[in-house]
Amino acid sequence: MKVILLTGVPASGKTVLLKKISGFKKINFGDVMVEEARKLGIKVKRDKLRKDIEIGQYEILQEKAALVISKICKKENVVINTHLSIRHLEGIIEGIPENIAKLFNIKLIIIVESDPRDIIKRRKNSKIRRRDEETFDEIMEQQEINKKYAKKLSKKFGCSVKLIFNKEIKKAQQELIEIIKMV
Repeated sequence: MKVILLTGVPASGKTVLLKKISGFKKINFGDVMVEEARKLGIKVKRDKLRKDIEIGQYEILQEKAALVISKICKKENVVINTHLSIRHLEGIIEGIPENIAKLFNIKLIIIVESDPRDIIKRRKNSKIRRRDEETFDEIMEQQEINKKYAKKLSKKFGCSVKLIFNKEIKKAQQELIEIIKMV
C-alpha cells in the first residue's frame, strides 16, 4: 500500500488541496489524535491540542493515533494530512518523529508552502478553525524546519520529498494530482 504524508504549516492549504484527490483514503492525523484523547477521557478541541496538552501526553496521543492510522495503511492507499513540525507551548516539536514514521511505509512526503502573508490572512479569515497568530518570520522559520524534518525522514526511510508552493489553489491542486499519479 502507498502512504503519502501531506504536510505544511497550519493554513498552508493542505486540506483544501486534498479535496480533489481520489484513489487514496484521506486521514487527518490531528483528528485521530483528538479521537484518541476522547477515548482516554481528555476533552480537547482540535486547535487546542498543542496548547492544552502537556508534551508527554501529546507524545502518547501521537503514538496512539499513529497505531490506529498504521492499521489502515496496511489495507489501503492513504494520504495523511499532518504537520512535520508543531509549535507547541514547550517549543517546536516533531509532528511525525521517527518512532511514528517507522509505523508507516512512507513513499512520499509532500510539503505545501505558501507565502506567510497569505497564511496570516487565511488564519485571520477562517470561520471554521481557530488558528494561532504568528508573525511572517515565525511562519518562515517553521516552513524551513519542515524541510529539514522532511529531509531527515527521507534519508532515514528512503522516501521522496516534493514541494508544492500554494499561491493559486487550482494550480497547486493540479500539481498535487500530478505528483500523486507518479507514486
